[in-house]
Amino acid sequence: MADTPEQQIHEMAEAIAIALDHLRAVARLLPIPIDLPIPGTDTPPKEFVGSIERVRVLVESEPITEDLKAHLDQAALCILTAIDLIQIALGEGVEWRYEAVHMICTTAVVASNLTAAILERHER
Repeated sequence: MADTPEQQIHEMAEAIAIALDHLRAVARLLPIPIDLPIPGTDTPPKEFVGSIERVRVLVESEPITEDLKAHLDQAALCILTAIDLIQIALGEGVEWRYEAVHMICTTAVVASNLTAAILERHER
C-alpha cells in the first residue's frame, strides 16, 4: 500500500491501466472486434474517454447474449468511474478514493475476464 498521495495516485493509474488492458483484450475477442486506443500514445485523454464511452454503445450491436453485453458495459463503466475518481483525487485529495479506484478496477477486471471466458467457451 502506498504511503504518499503521489504514490497512491500512481497506483490508482496502474489499477486503471490493468483494468483497461483486460477490457481491450476482451473487446478484441468479440464477434465484431472493437479496438480501443492505448492512452498516452497518440490519443488525448478526452478522446480516449470518448472511446470507452463508444464501447458501451458498440457492444449493444454485438451478436452476443444480453448477459455478456451487461458484463462488458459494467467493465467499461467501472473504468470510466475510476478515471473520474482519479481526476477528483488529483484536485480534492486521495482519501477513500484510493481504495475505491482499486475496488472498481477489480470489478472491471472480473467482468472482463468473465466475458472472455464465456466467449472462449462458445468458440469451442
